[in-house]
Amino acid sequence: MSLYRQKGMLMVWTHDCLAPWQSDEWKAQMRESLRPNAYARMIENRWVSPESRLITPELWDPCVVLKGKMIGVPRERSPLLFVGVDVGIKDDTAAVCAVHWFQGRLILADHQIWHPTKTEPLDLEETIEAWLRSFARHRRVGLVYADPFQFHRSIITLRKMGLKIAEFPQTIGNTVKMATVLFDLLKGKRIAFYPDPEMRQQALHTAAVESSRGFRLAKEKASKKIDVIVALSMAAVAAIDTLEKSTGHSLVWGRGHETRPSEPIKITCWDALTRVRSRQPFNLCCHYCGAVCRSYPGYGRISLTPDASCQMVGDRRGHRWYVACKTCAGKLQEGGPATVTETVQESKSLEQVLKDGDVKIHDHGLLL
Repeated sequence: MSLYRQKGMLMVWTHDCLAPWQSDEWKAQMRESLRPNAYARMIENRWVSPESRLITPELWDPCVVLKGKMIGVPRERSPLLFVGVDVGIKDDTAAVCAVHWFQGRLILADHQIWHPTKTEPLDLEETIEAWLRSFARHRRVGLVYADPFQFHRSIITLRKMGLKIAEFPQTIGNTVKMATVLFDLLKGKRIAFYPDPEMRQQALHTAAVESSRGFRLAKEKASKKIDVIVALSMAAVAAIDTLEKSTGHSLVWGRGHETRPSEPIKITCWDALTRVRSRQPFNLCCHYCGAVCRSYPGYGRISLTPDASCQMVGDRRGHRWYVACKTCAGKLQEGGPATVTETVQESKSLEQVLKDGDVKIHDHGLLL
């Protein structure tokens, strides 16, 4: 740890987790939920590049568990499929991907990649449009997402033919959503692929670029192609958006009542609560006795309405707020002074905290 001083300022610069609530368990949870660059920047306080690889072999390969594409299934027995379309006319590849839900997991059913050139540009009507028309005749298509750039006429034409296709422009907000959805699905092994060398190669060329709204999809290098991964992420977003509308629950980046992790994480302080990602299921637990005060299933909004089950206990000097159950909060309220004189240490027992008199109940009604 390094301590720096200049006139009017004292600064600590460290790569260690010094806060009492930053336990090994908490660091493991953060490492599991964050990308390596994000963990190094946010948790270890290290300088990192704003651009990093989004998909690694360790993320991709465990999800390659299928034998091949979905073939030989009649339309009446076809699952509801969701399609993503990414168009490149001359200097880029074009791709479509189709996925469907199976037991809370997204399954890659089919994909196609085209390789146009400057001398032989892509004929949209004879390639992507023809593929989508044929696919819709033999499969049940729930929703198609396509970027209207270079594909607007095709969207209008296919819509008139009865295909349920919607515009999904690749704005910063949408590319952030695409990247987060795909990363969460891969991280939780909630998506399955069949072997395809070109798709894997494009996956490993996919980068994550930090922005003010989160990390977004981008190419690792301008010469590398990632169009099939863009189409895959658009198909995944289409599947999740449709499921959200049908269930009435917000699945936020691909996790809901069908895809959420099986074990809820333990939250004992306000700082940890603000870092819950992707609406993970979690238990709000008393910092002092460990009792579970409230449980959140991982979908919908977190409601911070008044409740007698628990309360936040403040440490003004250390700027920390901890969860306390009704019993512990009552004891603290009876024994605590008006101000905090010492930082609350996680290792202290409730009795020691009361004896030292270094906590107080938040007097502004921050109830959970």
